Amino acid sequence: MSRKTLLSTDKKVPNPSNIIYSNLNNPDVFINSLATAYKNKQIDNEYIFTLSNLLNRDTYAKLLNLILDKDNPVLINENNNAGEQKKRAITKYRKKNIRKKTNFYMSITKEQILKILELSYEQDKIMGMFYYLQYMTGSRCSEIANIKMQDIRKVAVDGEYMYRINIHVAKKRGETVIRPVLVSLLDFDKIQDAHREYAQANIKNRISLHNYNYLKRTYLFQKTKYKSLSTDNMGFFLRQIIQKVTRKKHIGKCSHIFRHYRIFLMKNSNVPSYDIKEEFHFSNISMVDRYGKPLIDKKKDYEFMINEKPSFAK
Repeated sequence: MSRKTLLSTDKKVPNPSNIIYSNLNNPDVFINSLATAYKNKQIDNEYIFTLSNLLNRDTYAKLLNLILDKDNPVLINENNNAGEQKKRAITKYRKKNIRKKTNFYMSITKEQILKILELSYEQDKIMGMFYYLQYMTGSRCSEIANIKMQDIRKVAVDGEYMYRINIHVAKKRGETVIRPVLVSLLDFDKIQDAHREYAQANIKNRISLHNYNYLKRTYLFQKTKYKSLSTDNMGFFLRQIIQKVTRKKHIGKCSHIFRHYRIFLMKNSNVPSYDIKEEFHFSNISMVDRYGKPLIDKKKDYEFMINEKPSFAK
């Protein structure tokens, strides 16, 4: 139904939007005039359905009782469920005003992904390394933000030293699942260098008043003394970069873009679906035992992404 129909100024047909005002003197007069207009075929069923959003339940029930005919039960579907017809009318009206969702994750290219990472690193190195780690591991934004320094250990894997990060997977119902991932010494040093440069650049700002020490910070990615990076700010920052690279205004939620791309690469490389499910904990099992997987396999997972690195990480 068009807005013009809803807000009709025809004196013979009452304006339904007036019912929302509290100074309506007599609602019975209003619904009586509606019933008369309906019987004279001045308004149709769809017009009556729309009134369900404006009238309270009791008043709308009185209106239905006035216009329903036992021999010709209009406004009632085959199952005598007026609520279903109401839902269909509301859905039909809303669909005209809802913006269509874009299939953003399926349309982005490898070149755009790498460009997004490079621009992020150029504008803010801490932000850039945050997204880079999310890109390399396929983790959620909140999972990377919640990584603490105590979750990181230096280990030897197949004759090479690397850093093992225990990521707390975001699960429902208070479940706790640890997903260990590996990063190279070079990547970890770049994260440390980004925090060192940030601390030096802000030595004269408010951050110095809080005695910020990047080497003794609580979280892996942190710009203040106690708090981790805000996921809302991270999403806003990333959305601006993506809009600049893709030239798309409406991209919706974008924090999963690197996670989707990592899974996309694994599927195109013929990695079994079961292994992907186990790696990212997609199953509904309350606790998945991931501690038994050898670290050498984790190293292979890391090496899988080496050929897809942006220029600043090579």
